[in-house]
Amino acid sequence: MKAFLKLSSPAGVWLTMNASTSLAAEILETIPALMGVIRNEVRRHRTTSLSVADFRVLLYVNVNGGTGLSPIADHVGFSVPSASRVVERLLQDGLLRRETFPEDRRRVVLTLTEAGSREIARARDAAGRYLGQRLDTLDAEAQEEMTRSLQLLRKTFAPAPAPAPALHGTAS
Repeated sequence: MKAFLKLSSPAGVWLTMNASTSLAAEILETIPALMGVIRNEVRRHRTTSLSVADFRVLLYVNVNGGTGLSPIADHVGFSVPSASRVVERLLQDGLLRRETFPEDRRRVVLTLTEAGSREIARARDAAGRYLGQRLDTLDAEAQEEMTRSLQLLRKTFAPAPAPAPALHGTAS
């Protein structure tokens, strides 16, 4: 049996939600606000003239090393030509490296350079210090509860593992 909550929306309308829907609403309210705080801290501590879009591209390449242009465009929400301009600027700034894919010379893979990795590390460290200062205002029990909740959130929304490739030409 699911619990139901009666909540007031910002418009003053009373909504009846089950606990899962209420939790989803809380996530949709909290995560964007938290991301805004993180973005502001990253911006404040950039050592280069990177835009937020530039930084998002670097973060995406950091997590998805060897990626191509289309996945970057999809992630950042740009057209491929717009993403191409951002990537070209990051290549010229020495933050990304472009290599051709050995099996298909038309395919390009992008990876971070040492300078790109340092830029990400600096911004993450600064944002982490700021968040740590804010979280220090919570008592140890609240910090532990938040840690467990975030771990559960990550586990709940982690991408499913990719299926193993089918083996061709093997005897059954």
